[in-house]
Amino acid sequence: MLIVNSVRAVAANSNLSQCKDCGGTVSIQAASCPHCGTPNPSGTTGVLIIKRQHRSFVASLAELEVTFNSNPLGKLKNGETKRWNVEPGTHKLGIGNQYPKEIDITINPNRETIVEFKATADQAMQVAFGNRLTGMHESPIKILSIRNR
Repeated sequence: MLIVNSVRAVAANSNLSQCKDCGGTVSIQAASCPHCGTPNPSGTTGVLIIKRQHRSFVASLAELEVTFNSNPLGKLKNGETKRWNVEPGTHKLGIGNQYPKEIDITINPNRETIVEFKATADQAMQVAFGNRLTGMHESPIKILSIRNR
């Protein structure tokens, strides 16, 4: 009887799901199941879309590393857009090579989170000549927008 009521509750509320391990009712945004402790109990994912704005030749020389919770996701070329399925929740996003721009970002389940950025000419200078020659010690990445859809 409990399972039937749980299924009805889940069906009546689109913010609820069933834990993939124990079957208990959980929020689709829960980081772990309150009943059994399973991480990401609803098994939902969010989509992270990163757009690198097309810039001038000098700023376009470097491919930029993208990290998610310090784990490499890939590299972005000038004008490129990439998408990844990622676990919902608050995470650390890094963009850049030697001095990456790091931001906290919230990924919502079953939604797209879009981050648009540009690299300045200083990024290419850091890659080409290194920080000792340029004297730069901060990230030349500018976040233009973060939005959900």
